Amino acid sequence: WPSLPKARSSTATHLEKLTGSKSALLPISFLAVGLQKARSVVRIVRSDGSLGSGFLTSDNLIITNNHVIDSKDQARNAKVQFNYELTPNNLAAQFEEFKFDPDTENGFATSPANKDDWSAIRLQGNANEKWGFLPLKQATVEVDDWVNIIQHPGGGPKQIALYHNVVAYADAKRVQYLTDTLPGSSGSPVFN
Repeated sequence: WPSLPKARSSTATHLEKLTGSKSALLPISFLAVGLQKARSVVRIVRSDGSLGSGFLTSDNLIITNNHVIDSKDQARNAKVQFNYELTPNNLAAQFEEFKFDPDTENGFATSPANKDDWSAIRLQGNANEKWGFLPLKQATVEVDDWVNIIQHPGGGPKQIALYHNVVAYADAKRVQYLTDTLPGSSGSPVFN
Protein backbone atom coordinates (compact mmCIF):
# COMPACT_ATOMS: atom_id res chain seq x y z
CA TRP A 1 0.00 0.00 0.00
CA PRO A 2 1.23 3.50 -0.64
CA SER A 3 1.99 5.44 2.50
CA LEU A 4 -0.72 7.87 3.48
CA PRO A 5 0.00 11.33 4.76
CA LYS A 6 -0.32 11.74 8.50
CA ALA A 7 -3.59 13.23 9.66
CA ARG A 8 -3.22 16.78 10.84
CA SER A 9 -4.55 17.82 14.19
CA SER A 10 -8.25 18.49 14.55
CA THR A 11 -7.44 22.18 14.88
CA ALA A 12 -6.83 22.31 11.11
CA THR A 13 -10.55 22.77 10.45
CA HIS A 14 -10.01 23.88 6.87
CA LEU A 15 -9.19 20.25 5.95
CA GLU A 16 -12.40 18.70 7.28
CA LYS A 17 -15.82 20.07 6.47
CA LEU A 18 -19.27 19.27 5.20
CA THR A 19 -19.27 19.75 1.45
CA GLY A 20 -22.99 20.29 0.92
CA SER A 21 -25.75 22.28 2.52
CA LYS A 22 -26.40 19.39 4.92
CA SER A 23 -24.37 16.47 6.18
CA ALA A 24 -24.19 13.29 4.07
CA LEU A 25 -22.81 11.36 7.06
CA LEU A 26 -24.89 8.40 8.21
CA PRO A 27 -24.43 5.94 11.07
CA ILE A 28 -23.01 2.60 9.89
CA SER A 29 -26.25 0.98 11.13
CA PHE A 30 -27.90 2.62 8.08
CA LEU A 31 -26.52 -0.28 5.99
CA ALA A 32 -27.85 -2.98 8.35
CA VAL A 33 -31.29 -1.35 8.48
CA GLY A 34 -31.30 -1.08 4.68
CA LEU A 35 -30.51 -4.78 4.29
CA GLN A 36 -33.29 -5.69 6.72
CA LYS A 37 -35.84 -3.48 4.92
CA ALA A 38 -34.73 -4.81 1.51
CA ARG A 39 -35.95 -8.30 2.47
CA SER A 40 -39.55 -7.12 1.97
CA VAL A 41 -38.94 -5.63 -1.49
CA VAL A 42 -40.14 -7.92 -4.30
CA ARG A 43 -39.94 -8.39 -8.04
CA ILE A 44 -43.35 -8.78 -9.72
CA VAL A 45 -43.59 -10.89 -12.87
CA ARG A 46 -46.80 -10.58 -14.88
CA SER A 47 -48.01 -13.34 -17.23
CA ASP A 48 -47.31 -11.09 -20.24
CA GLY A 49 -43.64 -10.85 -19.19
CA SER A 50 -43.90 -7.31 -17.83
CA LEU A 51 -41.90 -6.71 -14.67
CA GLY A 52 -42.29 -4.40 -11.71
CA SER A 53 -41.35 -3.94 -8.08
CA GLY A 54 -43.40 -3.91 -4.91
CA PHE A 55 -43.07 -4.34 -1.18
CA LEU A 56 -44.61 -6.50 1.53
CA THR A 57 -46.60 -4.87 4.31
CA SER A 58 -48.37 -6.46 7.27
CA ASP A 59 -51.12 -9.05 6.71
CA ASN A 60 -49.28 -10.37 3.64
CA LEU A 61 -50.25 -7.43 1.42
CA ILE A 62 -48.04 -6.35 -1.46
CA ILE A 63 -48.10 -2.66 -2.41
CA THR A 64 -47.20 -1.76 -5.99
CA ASN A 65 -48.38 0.66 -8.66
CA ASN A 66 -51.72 0.36 -10.44
CA HIS A 67 -49.84 0.42 -13.74
CA VAL A 68 -47.95 -2.72 -12.58
CA ILE A 69 -51.05 -4.65 -11.41
CA ASP A 70 -54.35 -2.99 -12.30
CA SER A 71 -56.92 -5.79 -11.94
CA LYS A 72 -57.74 -8.98 -10.08
CA ASP A 73 -57.27 -10.90 -13.33
CA GLN A 74 -53.76 -9.50 -13.78
CA ALA A 75 -52.97 -10.35 -10.14
CA ARG A 76 -54.24 -13.94 -10.46
CA ASN A 77 -51.74 -14.59 -13.24
CA ALA A 78 -48.70 -12.83 -11.74
CA LYS A 79 -45.91 -14.03 -9.47
CA VAL A 80 -44.03 -12.30 -6.66
CA GLN A 81 -40.35 -13.10 -6.09
CA PHE A 82 -38.57 -12.45 -2.80
CA ASN A 83 -34.77 -12.37 -2.62
CA TYR A 84 -34.31 -11.88 -6.38
CA GLU A 85 -30.86 -10.40 -5.94
CA LEU A 86 -27.14 -11.07 -6.11
CA THR A 87 -25.08 -12.43 -3.23
CA PRO A 88 -21.88 -10.69 -2.00
CA ASN A 89 -20.03 -13.10 -4.37
CA ASN A 90 -22.05 -11.72 -7.31
CA LEU A 91 -24.01 -14.96 -7.73
CA ALA A 92 -27.78 -15.28 -8.06
CA ALA A 93 -29.37 -15.75 -4.64
CA GLN A 94 -32.02 -18.41 -4.11
CA PHE A 95 -35.35 -16.63 -4.54
CA GLU A 96 -38.77 -17.64 -3.26
CA GLU A 97 -41.94 -17.25 -5.31
CA PHE A 98 -45.49 -16.54 -4.15
CA LYS A 99 -48.78 -16.10 -5.99
CA PHE A 100 -51.27 -13.35 -5.34
CA ASP A 101 -54.65 -14.18 -3.74
CA PRO A 102 -56.83 -11.28 -4.95
CA ASP A 103 -60.14 -13.15 -4.53
CA THR A 104 -60.00 -13.44 -0.74
CA GLU A 105 -61.87 -10.92 1.39
CA ASN A 106 -59.97 -7.62 1.26
CA GLY A 107 -57.55 -9.29 -1.15
CA PHE A 108 -57.42 -6.56 -3.79
CA ALA A 109 -57.74 -2.78 -3.85
CA THR A 110 -56.49 -0.26 -6.37
CA SER A 111 -56.70 3.35 -7.44
CA PRO A 112 -57.11 4.65 -10.97
CA ALA A 113 -53.70 4.90 -12.65
CA ASN A 114 -54.33 8.55 -13.50
CA LYS A 115 -55.15 9.36 -9.86
CA ASP A 116 -52.89 7.94 -7.15
CA ASP A 117 -51.46 4.88 -9.03
CA TRP A 118 -51.35 2.22 -6.29
CA SER A 119 -52.54 -1.36 -5.81
CA ALA A 120 -52.63 -3.52 -2.68
CA ILE A 121 -52.91 -7.28 -3.24
CA ARG A 122 -52.91 -10.13 -0.72
CA LEU A 123 -50.48 -13.03 -1.15
CA GLN A 124 -51.20 -16.73 -0.80
CA GLY A 125 -49.38 -18.19 2.18
CA ASN A 126 -47.53 -16.36 4.94
CA ALA A 127 -44.66 -14.40 3.41
CA ASN A 128 -44.56 -12.13 6.49
CA GLU A 129 -43.24 -15.02 8.58
CA LYS A 130 -40.00 -15.29 6.59
CA TRP A 131 -39.63 -11.94 4.80
CA GLY A 132 -40.98 -9.52 7.41
CA PHE A 133 -42.85 -6.41 6.33
CA LEU A 134 -42.52 -2.69 5.87
CA PRO A 135 -44.90 -0.80 8.15
CA LEU A 136 -46.96 1.95 6.58
CA LYS A 137 -47.03 5.10 8.66
CA GLN A 138 -47.36 8.83 8.28
CA ALA A 139 -44.18 10.70 7.43
CA THR A 140 -43.30 14.34 7.04
CA VAL A 141 -41.46 14.90 3.78
CA GLU A 142 -39.99 18.18 2.63
CA VAL A 143 -38.33 19.45 -0.52
CA ASP A 144 -34.58 18.69 -0.52
CA ASP A 145 -34.96 15.69 1.81
CA TRP A 146 -32.88 12.70 0.71
CA VAL A 147 -34.56 9.41 -0.09
CA ASN A 148 -33.37 5.91 -1.04
CA ILE A 149 -35.16 3.55 -3.40
CA ILE A 150 -34.78 -0.23 -3.24
CA GLN A 151 -35.96 -1.58 -6.59
CA HIS A 152 -35.70 -4.07 -9.47
CA PRO A 153 -34.53 -1.77 -12.29
CA GLY A 154 -34.96 -3.34 -15.70
CA GLY A 155 -36.64 -6.24 -13.89
CA GLY A 156 -33.19 -7.42 -12.84
CA PRO A 157 -31.74 -8.29 -9.44
CA LYS A 158 -32.59 -5.98 -6.55
CA GLN A 159 -30.60 -2.75 -6.39
CA ILE A 160 -30.60 0.41 -4.33
CA ALA A 161 -30.37 4.00 -5.48
CA LEU A 162 -28.37 5.82 -2.80
CA TYR A 163 -26.89 8.86 -4.55
CA HIS A 164 -28.43 12.09 -5.81
CA ASN A 165 -31.91 11.14 -4.56
CA VAL A 166 -33.68 14.30 -3.56
CA VAL A 167 -37.30 15.25 -2.99
CA ALA A 168 -38.29 17.85 -5.60
CA TYR A 169 -41.91 18.36 -4.48
CA ALA A 170 -44.01 17.32 -1.48
CA ASP A 171 -47.50 18.11 -0.24
CA ALA A 172 -50.00 16.32 2.00
CA LYS A 173 -50.73 13.61 -0.62
CA ARG A 174 -47.84 13.47 -3.09
CA VAL A 175 -44.06 13.22 -3.03
CA GLN A 176 -42.00 13.65 -6.17
CA TYR A 177 -38.31 12.85 -6.15
CA LEU A 178 -35.36 12.65 -8.50
CA THR A 179 -33.44 9.36 -8.67
CA ASP A 180 -32.20 6.69 -11.05
CA THR A 181 -34.86 4.15 -12.04
CA LEU A 182 -35.60 1.95 -15.06
CA PRO A 183 -38.69 0.09 -16.29
CA GLY A 184 -39.28 -2.54 -13.62
CA SER A 185 -38.67 -0.05 -10.79
CA SER A 186 -42.34 0.98 -10.60
CA GLY A 187 -43.87 0.03 -7.26
CA SER A 188 -40.64 0.35 -5.27
CA PRO A 189 -40.71 1.71 -1.74
CA VAL A 190 -39.10 5.08 -1.09
CA PHE A 191 -37.24 5.33 2.21
CA ASN A 192 -36.14 8.35 4.22
